Amino acid sequence: GPRLYGLVRLDPTGEDSYRVNRYRHDPNDRYSISDESIYDIYEDSRQRIWLCTYGGGLNCIIDPTQSKLRFLHHGNELKNWPSEHCFNTRKVMEVQGAMLVGTTHGLVPFDPVFDDPAEIRFYINRLQPNDSSCLLSNDIHSIFTDSRGESYVMSFTGGISRILSGDLLSENIRFRNYNIKDGLSSELAHTMVEDKAGMLWIVFENAIDRFNPNTGEIDSYGEPLRYYTEARPIFHGDELVVATIDGLAYIRTQSLYKS
Repeated sequence: GPRLYGLVRLDPTGEDSYRVNRYRHDPNDRYSISDESIYDIYEDSRQRIWLCTYGGGLNCIIDPTQSKLRFLHHGNELKNWPSEHCFNTRKVMEVQGAMLVGTTHGLVPFDPVFDDPAEIRFYINRLQPNDSSCLLSNDIHSIFTDSRGESYVMSFTGGISRILSGDLLSENIRFRNYNIKDGLSSELAHTMVEDKAGMLWIVFENAIDRFNPNTGEIDSYGEPLRYYTEARPIFHGDELVVATIDGLAYIRTQSLYKS
């Protein structure tokens, strides 16, 4: 899923060989992909493929085994998708039996159990003035579920928000928010990853924090001259691999210490 030029699918043609298929927006085909800027690809528990596009909202491939893919979106069968506001989407994943979509206009949950895509009801959770248990920002960058089953939402200027509600099919999801007042080094949160000890590492625009979900303790490791992207980090052994605007950074987390 590149940021330009649509979706790429590799179909195996033999051992270590593939045929490259590219799917681009075609204004004459209402079932073509709605936008060519792909930010996320996710397979749900029913083997459907969901795509986040930045400009065309959410897309769904009901049957990814077809040679000619049909993309469902607000321009055809996803008629209830809030396309007027939620055309920029970044992240989609299944959490507690609900699909959650991170957009620049808030967090959009919906029920993945449906027969008719046109009947899906989409809910929108947004920043509400004077409500400390809602989202602190509408610009959602990422969603992460740790090994304990706790789910977090990362937002730009809103820090991180741990989901408290059990029922996510709602426009009133409750959160425990963490921001600078709680010890975060920034509120420009991009993404998160868990290490083998269960610590959560939060990647910001120009800092990385280690968050202990059991105690709430936060350790900050800022690098003012390095800028990280929203690409999902991974652990390679004890090394945290993070994408920066200049390439990959390999961070030996066991060697980090407080000054």
